[in-house]
Amino acid sequence: MKKGDLRKQAILDTAEELFFARGYEETSVQDILDAMGLSKGGFYHHFESKISVLEEISQRRAEKQYAKLAQEMKLSNLSAVNKLNHLFSANNLFEREEPKFVRMVLRVCYEAGDTALMTRQRQVTLDKLTPLVNEIVFQGVREGAFYTRYPGDVGRLLLMLSNDINDEVARILVRGLGNPECVISVIDLLNVYRDSVEILLNAPYGSIRLFDMDRVLKACRQAIVNFESENGEEG
Repeated sequence: MKKGDLRKQAILDTAEELFFARGYEETSVQDILDAMGLSKGGFYHHFESKISVLEEISQRRAEKQYAKLAQEMKLSNLSAVNKLNHLFSANNLFEREEPKFVRMVLRVCYEAGDTALMTRQRQVTLDKLTPLVNEIVFQGVREGAFYTRYPGDVGRLLLMLSNDINDEVARILVRGLGNPECVISVIDLLNVYRDSVEILLNAPYGSIRLFDMDRVLKACRQAIVNFESENGEEG
């Protein structure tokens, strides 16, 4: 790895550590520079702003998880249905990331209204996972579990829907702060999505789970508790 690439990775490592320890909003570019003994020129040579650092961190974390997932799928002897359920569960933001990072994304994207981070994340998901989902769909067609005339295209559509669902779940949680009952809306939305995937793939009724409901609900409730706690402290 080139010296410049090493410096860039070091900035990302330091920033990620500070974001987790202090919070994204409470960490400034100067804090990152001070922690590294780095000049402003050294920072801005690689990044335009603090949010661009968070975008890179998010992409790096996602790519690491997706590479691990691809390896698991490659070595797995699971049926196509079980592979699809596992993949989409792993792609769910609330199951894929630890609570602190989810909270950070929610605050930056949905409270502060910065959409660049999620736009980049959506593209990474499509680029990295579309070939993998298509392989699973082809396997499902061979096994007789799925039927579609477009096995090479439907995977991207499923991921686009998944991205939209993640996005809407996040919006529901942010809008529903202070109201734990908002998780009911999350359940309803996830169930509609699950049924839609079964229809798109002509999969057997009830075969598609896509997510672990208990884990998703636990993560959603934890996000609400964390938001309420932080907002109370700020008030």
